[in-house]
Amino acid sequence: MKTTIDIDKIIESRGLDSNEVAHFLFPAHLHPVLALRRVAEGEGELDAAQIKRFAHWIGVEPGELFKTGWELDNIKGDLFLFKRDNYAVKYDIGTNILQIFDNGSLFHETIIISKAVTLTEFTAKLNQIIKKNESNKN
Repeated sequence: MKTTIDIDKIIESRGLDSNEVAHFLFPAHLHPVLALRRVAEGEGELDAAQIKRFAHWIGVEPGELFKTGWELDNIKGDLFLFKRDNYAVKYDIGTNILQIFDNGSLFHETIIISKAVTLTEFTAKLNQIIKKNESNKN
């Protein structure tokens, strides 16, 4: 999994125009809106120069673009508890069971196949599951 930024979340939270962002990030591209959509869907990524320019343009340090929004809420033995907005995650590193709750209601449970993953990869997977949950609500 690539280390990426959640471009849609940044655009939405800052009230940016996605067409303007697309043209800013891909000025020489024939189809900048499609290029931005590929980045948003994880099919493409921004290079370091684009990330730096984008961060400067919106007035933040580049590292701020990679913030996941997840907070480690608590650790109880093998159980790690994370939270973000109305979502809560329980991950038991002893059993590899991952549970995701939306407003206290369990909507996703799985066993994570044991392999080394970075925290960025882990939170990106959580965000992907939650994005799917959000689209299923609509």
